[in-house]
Amino acid sequence: MAALDSKYCYITQPTVVTVHTTTTPSTCGNPKRTATAVPAGGVGPYTYSWHPSGGTGVTASAWCLQVLIQLLLTGSHGCVTTATAAVANSGGPRLQLHHQQTFPVWWK
Repeated sequence: MAALDSKYCYITQPTVVTVHTTTTPSTCGNPKRTATAVPAGGVGPYTYSWHPSGGTGVTASAWCLQVLIQLLLTGSHGCVTTATAAVANSGGPRLQLHHQQTFPVWWK
């Protein structure tokens, strides 16, 4: 009887690429808001494509009225995932004006 020769080959695959975002709201005196990508899994380095800011780094900036920033994250093996960051506006101090008018009082 012939001897069997067997060889093993193990194929490992990286975990699914995922991403979540952290955000920094605008503050009084600084209208710029930011969103930061926190990728996991897949194989880095990652490429970032933010919309509508057009950023290509880990952090994207938004100004004034932009409150939703979308991210397309791609791992080096071509795996893609997306995320949307809702960036809040913390607002600044509020000014409330009261109109006051004084009238002279005439004494006799």
